[in-house]
Amino acid sequence: MKFRQKMLLVVGGLILIGTGTWLLWPQTTITVTPLDQLGTQIQPAKTITGRVGSRLDRQQLTEAGYQLSAAPKIKFRITPQTLVVHYRPTLSRQQVARKLKDYRYIGASFQVLNAGLGRYEQNYNQLKSEMDRMRLLLSNDGLHWDRLAVNYPNVAVRDPNIIKIGDRWWIIYTAGLMWTTDFQKWHQVVSPGLNPNGQFQKVWAPEIYRTQAGTYQVVSANSTDGTTFQLYSYTFDPRTGAVAEPQALNVAGNFPNLIDPHIVYQHGIYNLWAKDEQRHQLVRAVSADGITFTGTQPVALPIQSGQVPEGPTELVRGNQAWLYFDLYDQQETFYGVQAVAFKDNRVVSQRKPLQADFMVRHFSVFTMR
Repeated sequence: MKFRQKMLLVVGGLILIGTGTWLLWPQTTITVTPLDQLGTQIQPAKTITGRVGSRLDRQQLTEAGYQLSAAPKIKFRITPQTLVVHYRPTLSRQQVARKLKDYRYIGASFQVLNAGLGRYEQNYNQLKSEMDRMRLLLSNDGLHWDRLAVNYPNVAVRDPNIIKIGDRWWIIYTAGLMWTTDFQKWHQVVSPGLNPNGQFQKVWAPEIYRTQAGTYQVVSANSTDGTTFQLYSYTFDPRTGAVAEPQALNVAGNFPNLIDPHIVYQHGIYNLWAKDEQRHQLVRAVSADGITFTGTQPVALPIQSGQVPEGPTELVRGNQAWLYFDLYDQQETFYGVQAVAFKDNRVVSQRKPLQADFMVRHFSVFTMR
C-alpha cells in the first residue's frame, strides 16, 4: 500500500476515533437566570446542555432587546451548574421615548416566570408559589404585541393597569401603585390608601379611569370576609398618588359577587365591565353618574363549556371595540388573554389570543395616539 493511502487511512481512523470520543464525551447542564439592571428576571430560567470542558457560548445567552452587561466565562463541568447573568436594555431613555411614538397602544400585563410552564397553556397547581413580574407591551392593531425591553421593578405584580396622566405613567395593581416618567426609574407609592383602616380583607385588581369632569377615580373589587366581593370607587390624586374615600358602587340585578371591574367613560356614559364570580361570566352595565349602574347583562362569548373568562378590558376603536379577557378552565389551566370584536352591544367575531413572546395574563391597555 502506498504511503499516501496509508496516511489517509490513519487520518480517517483518527477522525473516527475523535468523533466517537466527542459523541461519547459526557454532557452536563448550566441553568441560566437572566436579570436586568434592577435585578428583575427577564425570562424564565433556561437550561443549556453542553459537553464537559467546553465553554458556554455567548450566543446561547441572547435575550431580545437586552445586551450582556459582561459576558460570563464559564465551562461545563461534570456536575450541573447554575448561573445568574446580568443584562442592560439595548435602548436608551431617549430611544425608548422615540419608540413609543411608533406605536398606538401600550399594554400592561404580568409574566409568570416559573420554569417549566408552557407558552400557550399554563397550569399552576403544582407550583409552591408564582413568580409574577410586570411586562409592558406595544401594538398598533391591538392583537400583535411587542415587549418593551426596559428595566422593570423587582416586585411581584398581578393585574396591572396602566394610564398616563401628565408626564407620569401610573401602574396600579393588586397590592400596589407606582409611577415612572421614562420606564427606567420606578417610584413606589407607599400605602396609597386602597385599604383605609384595614376595613377590607382583600382589594383586587384596581384600575384608574378618567371621569366626565376630567378628574380620576380608582375602581376595585373589595371583600370584607375574604370570599364575597363588592365594587368600590375611590378618588385619585395624580399629583401625590393618594387614593381615598372608598364608595360602594350600586350595580343593578342579582350580582352579589363581582370582581375585576373595568370602567370606561365615553359619550356621556360610564360603561362597567366585571366578572360575575357566582356564575363565572362577564357582565356589562351602564351609568350616568359612575356610581349607580343599571341594565346589567351577561356578555355572550365564543368560549367552550367549562371555560371561564375574567379580567375584562375594553379598547374603543372607532365604531367598535376590542374586548379583552383572560381565559382559564375549571382545572385551573390558563390560556392567556383573548380578544373579540364588540359592536352594538354584542360580540361580532371569534376570539383571538394576543400574540406576544410570552403568555399574556390579566391585561390593560392605554391609547397613546
